[in-house]
Amino acid sequence: MIQGSCGHEVEHISHLWKCTIGDYDEHNQRCVYYGTACKECYDKYEKDGIILHDEGEEKKWKGGK
Repeated sequence: MIQGSCGHEVEHISHLWKCTIGDYDEHNQRCVYYGTACKECYDKYEKDGIILHDEGEEKKWKGGK
């Protein structure tokens, strides 16, 4: 059994996508979450606009310039 950060199980590690997500911590402050997701969840995260594709997007999300 292989489980992604999204909570879903996949048959092989190659079925998981590494991703960086703009999220909020327990204090409702913006944070960056590094994890893995199955294809279905990755596509949903992408559609929701929470995937951060590079360091520039990470800095922008965290409030940097």
